[in-house]
Amino acid sequence: MPWTFSSDAVAVDGATGQVVDRLDFRDLSLYSKLSSWGIYLHMGMLFGLPLQIALAATALTIVALTVLGYRMWWTRRPTRGGLPAGLGGVTGHRWPAYLIAGVLAVAVGLFLPLLGASLALFVVADLLISLRRSVAAKRHAEIGSTT
Repeated sequence: MPWTFSSDAVAVDGATGQVVDRLDFRDLSLYSKLSSWGIYLHMGMLFGLPLQIALAATALTIVALTVLGYRMWWTRRPTRGGLPAGLGGVTGHRWPAYLIAGVLAVAVGLFLPLLGASLALFVVADLLISLRRSVAAKRHAEIGSTT
């Protein structure tokens, strides 16, 4: 089954029904063609059922990540005794894991700038929390050693 679609543009005079102008897809600029293909890809029209299945799996993954994110927050939420798990600490992985995660985060941030900006904001916030905790721990240690 051949995949055929067209983004041909036709201007019709509403009063007479005559075609006033026509712009074929092949005559569009490269940017216009890429934009059209991006829209077709986003809407699931470009590759038929396989793409629609992949888009549905992506949507379900986003839903699962959202639910798991709230679950993670619930386990680390502030309680009367403070935070049950420490924030701003490293996970103990080896440096290649951090390098790979950083490269992937930068790549995603370049292709999805809004996601990249929010990810960078969270990284900066986490670093600030970590710095604040380490400064507070040093002050506490200094106060404890002088008494």
